[in-house]
Amino acid sequence: MRRALFLLAVFSLMFATVHAQSETCSLAPRLQAGQWAYLASDTANNLRAEPGLGGQRIGHIPPGDIFRVVDGSQCVDGYVWWRVNYAGLEGWTAEGDPASGDYWLEAAPALDTSASVETVAGCQKPLKPKKYISFM
Repeated sequence: MRRALFLLAVFSLMFATVHAQSETCSLAPRLQAGQWAYLASDTANNLRAEPGLGGQRIGHIPPGDIFRVVDGSQCVDGYVWWRVNYAGLEGWTAEGDPASGDYWLEAAPALDTSASVETVAGCQKPLKPKKYISFM
């Protein structure tokens, strides 16, 4: 009896592993771990504790905000999920909508960090602080 239960447990684990690995996502991942990205959609993206629609919501990323891609990608529930750090909060967010083919996340444009403030056209020195009159 113990042997039958053991074999049943091993078979269940093997089936779950094969099922998880065989899931496919219709959207190809376009981001990479270590890069900056931003939310290109008009609505906020959920930030979840685990990849997948069943993961607990721990926050959201507002439209247009940037974040750092920490790890990924994982295909869960048909979505491509990335682990991101948004304003110090780390969680998982989906890259796009597999039904429509729309991508919600986009790689942020590369920044030129070689220029100093003095060499950037249009930059000025900060203005001197103004004095204010206080009325009691």
